[in-house]
Amino acid sequence: MGLVVRDNFAAGWRVYPRNISRAFNYLTPSGRVMVTGRVVEVTPNVTGQIVAIPVKPNVPVKRGDVLFQIDPAPIQCKITQLQASLATAKQQTKILKANYEQATANVTGLTAQVAYNAKRLADTNACVRRCELAIPGAGQAGPV
Repeated sequence: MGLVVRDNFAAGWRVYPRNISRAFNYLTPSGRVMVTGRVVEVTPNVTGQIVAIPVKPNVPVKRGDVLFQIDPAPIQCKITQLQASLATAKQQTKILKANYEQATANVTGLTAQVAYNAKRLADTNACVRRCELAIPGAGQAGPV
């Protein structure tokens, strides 16, 4: 009975021969095989140079075990840049809030100024009417 012995990564199963000497005999690929475990594809959330692989080959790993250590320098550089951008954005927010408060104060002051000037105009118009009534012929138009 012929059986090809190989690592089948596409299906996710590793197949190891019980008799290693037969595994290296490429002319007669036959013998008993044993499925030893499921292979899981691992992909990190970040890219970078791998600086260490603390796990040993063919040793079972548990959840939480570190499989690879990626060089932290490029990631740390990006984190530093993002922190600087965040600090700049926070400072801009403070400046914009101060500008808004200043503009609101200006609007309040200008609204009070408009009300004062409207009152003053009304008082002036009332004074003009009183003067016209007090002076005979002051409200009439003269000859053209």
